[in-house]
Amino acid sequence: MKKRTAKKARRDGTEMGRRLIDAMRELTEHAETGRPFQARFTVRTVRLRVEPGEYSPERIRAFRASAEASQAIFAKFLGVSAKALQAWESGLRKPPGVVRRFLDEIKVQMDARPGFLVERLERMVEPARR
Repeated sequence: MKKRTAKKARRDGTEMGRRLIDAMRELTEHAETGRPFQARFTVRTVRLRVEPGEYSPERIRAFRASAEASQAIFAKFLGVSAKALQAWESGLRKPPGVVRRFLDEIKVQMDARPGFLVERLERMVEPARR
């Protein structure tokens, strides 16, 4: 049974390879004509709003407050040190783009489901054992 599956995978892979080569050949042939690509292919232009939001110290503190989390726990959730979070909350430094993007996504979830962040953190935090 495994041999048959491996053969099928090889055959499917070979077929996919042929299709890719044919598509590249078609693209190359069209490029050589000098005609615009829109004459032969569907061409779309997409604009993305990819800049993450701005987060003031107050806004970061408000996020943490809505999570009902300590700095240490919220920092752990964000994947940063508590010192970094403290620096952002005090205005000494600004959070990097990846953290701001993560906060943007958290905000989307919080708008859709109030209490989302508290629930998420509660599932992540384990009570200390004595």
